[in-house]
Amino acid sequence: MTKADAIRQMSDEDLAYIMICPMGIDKDSCIPDSNCIECCLEWLKQEAEE
Repeated sequence: MTKADAIRQMSDEDLAYIMICPMGIDKDSCIPDSNCIECCLEWLKQEAEE
């Protein structure tokens, strides 16, 4: 198994813990006092734009 395979098998919660803030591109969307892991988890659960 490759590292990429292991990442694909992670739960949303585990992935949210290791990922970089998805709001980093749009600083106006960041809530400074929020829990970053919860923010990442919410982002992961959103529908993807095609």
